[in-house]
Amino acid sequence: MKKVYRAYFPFNLILWIFYKTMCKKGSKVAMIDPFKLRVMTIGEPYISKRLYIHEVCHIEQVKKEGRFKFICKYLWYNIRYGYHSNPYEVSARRAALYAK
Repeated sequence: MKKVYRAYFPFNLILWIFYKTMCKKGSKVAMIDPFKLRVMTIGEPYISKRLYIHEVCHIEQVKKEGRFKFICKYLWYNIRYGYHSNPYEVSARRAALYAK
């Protein structure tokens, strides 16, 4: 598992809002830095292997689609389908499900 970084502005704000609105208390949140293509989190930079694999799947999606196209499609899918049914999220959850 590669290094996990602490999120910087504006990503730390995005993660904090996501954590406060959508996550259970005590859970970890992480996201990718679409510019540097690395995994970031708020607080301590330690996450589970499954969450790490989930985020690495997003990095692969960015590499495949391109940064701008990925960000636009990700936001559009969130608006159209909602976060939990977003095809990018479904794919990343499926990849993490098979992590050992």
